[in-house]
Amino acid sequence: MTIPWAAAGQRAALRAFVLALGLVAAHEATAQSVADPLEGRWAGHGSDTRGDEFDIELRIFADGSTSVAYEGVFEGPYQCAGLLLPMTTGRRRFYREVITEGTCIDGATVTLGPLADHTQLSFDWLGTWEESGLSAHGTLTRRQ
Repeated sequence: MTIPWAAAGQRAALRAFVLALGLVAAHEATAQSVADPLEGRWAGHGSDTRGDEFDIELRIFADGSTSVAYEGVFEGPYQCAGLLLPMTTGRRRFYREVITEGTCIDGATVTLGPLADHTQLSFDWLGTWEESGLSAHGTLTRRQ
């Protein structure tokens, strides 16, 4: 391709830019075509180190975003919801939790890992409550 108004250096830079755009588009198309095996709705039960029990609902979306909701936290009908911001990807995933609704502890680390044939997830939560470490664990099952 010859661009008469451009100098040789500009033509080379323009070719490199067009090639880079093509590579980015190809990468995005490939990334979008690979399905996340954990995508979908997950629900289950958890308990923390104080003995409190609660229900957990998790949604992992195709774009990688993840939402979480809790019910029955802190010995009552409290409800909280938020987002899980990815810190790592792979088989075992680590997230920073951001509570957007309710008064649950904000800023905890959540770890998700598939169990068996990807029909269950381990759910591990680690945060701080009143200057003490607090952890919670649960098992989530894929829902339709």
